[in-house]
Amino acid sequence: MRIMVALCGVLALSACMADDQAYISDKARAALPPGTDLSTVWRRDDGCYFIQTRDELSGYLIRVTTPDGALVCDDL
Repeated sequence: MRIMVALCGVLALSACMADDQAYISDKARAALPPGTDLSTVWRRDDGCYFIQTRDELSGYLIRVTTPDGALVCDDL
C-alpha cells in the first residue's frame, strides 16, 4: 500500500512538471527556428527560453532570441 501511495505522489508530481515544461508561449514559438523539437525548449525561472542541445559529451543551451538579438522572455 505504501508503494502505491508513493507511486501516486511521484506520478502527480511528474505530471505537474510535464505541464510546466510543455508550456511555450506564442511569442517564444514564433521566435524558434523552423523545425525545432519543442521537447528541447525550456523556460527558466526568469521566464526566458532556451533550446537544449546534446552532443556526444555534454549538452548545452542556446538562447531563443528575436531577430534583433533580444532574449525571448515571458512576463512573470
